[in-house]
Amino acid sequence: MDPNLIKLIKILPRLNVVNEQNVLTWYDKLVNLIQGSGVQDEEIRYRLAFLATSGEARRLIKELKEEMPEEVYPNLIQIKNALLNIKDRDHFYYYDKLKAIKLKVGQNLFDFNSIYLEYYNKLPSLLKEGFTVKDYVRSIEINQYACFTVIYEGVETIEEACRITHKIQNIINFEE
Repeated sequence: MDPNLIKLIKILPRLNVVNEQNVLTWYDKLVNLIQGSGVQDEEIRYRLAFLATSGEARRLIKELKEEMPEEVYPNLIQIKNALLNIKDRDHFYYYDKLKAIKLKVGQNLFDFNSIYLEYYNKLPSLLKEGFTVKDYVRSIEINQYACFTVIYEGVETIEEACRITHKIQNIINFEE
């Protein structure tokens, strides 16, 4: 791989939260970077835009490509417009937040579950399908006892997992 391309990848502007202002700022920075580096190939431009995103934005860019013939790639304007036209942008915000949330050292499970379920319940059912009990367990991995208990009990829904960890927090509070 071209060493200049590797350097370019390392300094790509990141789009983490999809809202109009973030998309416009990200797009401007990305275009300036790509033009300044002299990249003309549409496939490489597409791949750079893909690498500069995460979560639902990345999924949307991938879907945009899948709708095109094999050798055709969406240009940066098409990508920007697709990101700006996302319906229910808030859902993607909560999807990305939910994928990233982790139990912090010293944080109790009541507070964590409250935030986790708030994000989870704001998602439409289609996006909820993207979350499993394994995702929840990964988000609380710092509390090994809670992880073990959720896995041992064989729960099948995130709500059940939260109920179990809620009971664990009650036990922790009782012991203190």
